[in-house]
Amino acid sequence: MDCKELCRGDPNSGLVDLLEEATNKFKDDANYKGDLRYLKLWCQYARHVEKPASVYALLAANDIGSGYALLYEEYAKALEADGR
Repeated sequence: MDCKELCRGDPNSGLVDLLEEATNKFKDDANYKGDLRYLKLWCQYARHVEKPASVYALLAANDIGSGYALLYEEYAKALEADGR
């Protein structure tokens, strides 16, 4: 089994806490705002929260990952899932 299988749907895995810690640690660091790897961490985190669209709104408002289509693609998917 790999991490995806172990952590999927298990609230006790600690994955969400780890992603939240990693994303928030560098939120105000300009060196990470344009880093694709950092954006991918945020996208992973958004997949595990109740309202992912709010995560993408935060990213857009703080200019995190704004140079990558991935941000807008994932944001659009989240909005569509919300029926907007």
